[in-house]
Formats: sequence, C-alpha cells, structure tokens
Amino acid sequence: MLVISACHKHDVDDDHNNTKGSVTLKMDHQFLTQSFRADSVTIYTLPNGESLKFTQFKYYISNIQLKAKNGTWWAQPESYHIVDAGKTAPVIVISDAPTGEYTDIKFNFGVDSTRNVSGAQEGALSPSNDMFWSWNSGYIFIKSEGSCEQIADDNKTFIHHVGGFRPENSAVREMTFNFGQDLRARPDGAPSVHMHIQVDKMYQNTVHPINVKDMVRLHMPGENALKLADNIANMFVLDHIHN
Repeated sequence: MLVISACHKHDVDDDHNNTKGSVTLKMDHQFLTQSFRADSVTIYTLPNGESLKFTQFKYYISNIQLKAKNGTWWAQPESYHIVDAGKTAPVIVISDAPTGEYTDIKFNFGVDSTRNVSGAQEGALSPSNDMFWSWNSGYIFIKSEGSCEQIADDNKTFIHHVGGFRPENSAVREMTFNFGQDLRARPDGAPSVHMHIQVDKMYQNTVHPINVKDMVRLHMPGENALKLADNIANMFVLDHIHN
C-alpha cells in the first residue's frame, strides 16, 4: 500500500510540473510619436524630412525563449511567426509555456540558418506566405515597401527586402529583454508582454542612418541588408508586462 501511495503522489507531481500557461506578445508599432500601420494612406515623416507611405511592413520573429527565475531558458517549439504591421494590433500567442515565473524574454529577428536550408516547410515558413527568395538565398526576414516623395523616380516607390543566413551575410539578430518584474505563466491567467516596435529606427538610426531616396531597391543579402538588420535590432523596445 505504501508503494502504491508513493507512486500516485509522484504522478500528481509530474502532472503539476507539466501544466502550461499562455503568454501573449503584443506588438505595438510606432513611428516617432505616431501609431504605425502599413495602410498605404498615412504619411510618416522621418527626422531627415523624407515623407513615406507604407504598403507593406511584415517580418519574422523566431526562436522565442523565456528565462525562468532559476536561470534556465525554456524555448518555444516550432517558434516561427510572421508579424504583419498592416493588421491592427498584431500579437504572438505563446500557448505552451510551462507554468512558473519568468524574468526575461529572448527572440530572433529573422529565420535561423537551419530552417533556411531545410526544404519546403509549412505554417509561417511556407513559401506560400511570399516571404521566400529561393533555396539559395533563403527567407526574406522583413518586407518594407511603399513610396517616398523624395525619390527621384516618377513612381516614387521603394522596396526593401532584408535577409541573409550565410555567416558572412547573416541578417539574423538576437534580442534579449528583462521584464523588471516576474512574469507569471499559469493555466488560469493571461499575462502579456508589450513591445514597442519603433519603425522609424529602421532608417533614421544612430547605428546606420539611411536615406530612403538613396536606397530605393534592396532585394538580396549583402552590405546594405546588414546595415538595415543592425537598425532593425534597435527597433524593438520592451515597454511593460501585465500579469
């Protein structure tokens, strides 16, 4: 009887340790002091005076991890997400986080090299999402498209597709943020992490100041893609969390 009782208690403890909580990552896009949405209509003005309209602004967030209070990291399985700033209040739902308290979040901008060379895939990595160049060049990590009044061409359009997974041209950028307080994942709660994505910093940035009128087209990995990737890593700011 004692053996049976001990085994039963062990099973209950295992069940408790395997409970899951849901955490929502809310992506609040901004352009300087304005709320941002790629709606093809709104005019956004950079500090250098360039006037932009965005027809598309979407990108990959991948390899999301949460740091527990004991210092260990939990990694979300199959963690690949497309964030579309053409939609209202885009969110990423992390539905399978083990219950517990977390102090940090970490994720990548872009898609890791392994998945870039893994053949046809599904979900967010499906080529049908139109975020893929070719099996040689890999995934497009971000698509920023629109028009700029200062461009000399008659159609005024710009197209910036940033990517690159090979070591010399890797545009993948890892970012880590501390919550400043404990985030509590639990089955009966809905904690959220609120990120501010400052779109203007993709171009007017102290890292690599970019004039859109001078970089009208970008369709491949290389030096300019790396500059924009550095800028993009500075777009993301953790604003606050809710438990």
